[in-house]
Amino acid sequence: ARMQKLQTKEYLPVTEQSVMFILNAIEKSRTDGDFERKVERLASYVDYCTRHVIPFEIIINIRTFGTQPYIHLATGVGKIQYQKSLELLAQISEKNAKIPFENILQSIESKVQLAPTIVLITHEPERFHAFHRKWAKRREVIIDSASEGGGETGNHGKSTK
Repeated sequence: ARMQKLQTKEYLPVTEQSVMFILNAIEKSRTDGDFERKVERLASYVDYCTRHVIPFEIIINIRTFGTQPYIHLATGVGKIQYQKSLELLAQISEKNAKIPFENILQSIESKVQLAPTIVLITHEPERFHAFHRKWAKRREVIIDSASEGGGETGNHGKSTK
């Protein structure tokens, strides 16, 4: 009333159920199609989140220039986020320079606010159990290694809060 204009409250999208997808772009033994299977897997997660109006962000251990040395698509929701995600996934290649996955996980842990749900898409789930145990104390952590050999989703230690 003092400002003599109508004000409205704007709420951010619900982040209680947001998801952070972290893709390990480094292949284990240069298996043909491994990188593409991981990208397809991530694209299917992105599609699911878009259809169910779930905010998500994407982190990939491919080197970029800027404030963060790796690919990071900030949290968003809806068709614009979906389009940005698919454009990003279409541009990356297995020939891009990569950063060790452990370095990315350490950087994320110290610099980025972790989402309530984290999905690690990686081919070596056993190497990242230390992060899994630490993060699973406060959030749901899913390790997806299904891109390997056409197996099932590797919910190795799917944890809940």
